Amino acid sequence: MEKLIIVRMNQRTCDCGKPQKLHMPCAHAIIVCKHNNIDYLQYVCLVYTLDYMSSVYKVNFSKWTASNECQLFLRNTFTYNTS
Repeated sequence: MEKLIIVRMNQRTCDCGKPQKLHMPCAHAIIVCKHNNIDYLQYVCLVYTLDYMSSVYKVNFSKWTASNECQLFLRNTFTYNTS
């Protein structure tokens, strides 16, 4: 007996639950898109796009200087004798 799986493209949901969890189309949604000549990439969450991922590295990082508390911590070294 075949199981009926309902894909709701306008709600970006499927009975399998993967689109809701992963924020990208499941195999069922891709099949629906292919059958209806729809580009499935429009249903992929923007955070998974190459443009978004590469934009993460466009941020300029400022130079970090250790505060007095950090310097004190860094000066204290601890050794552990295993014998």
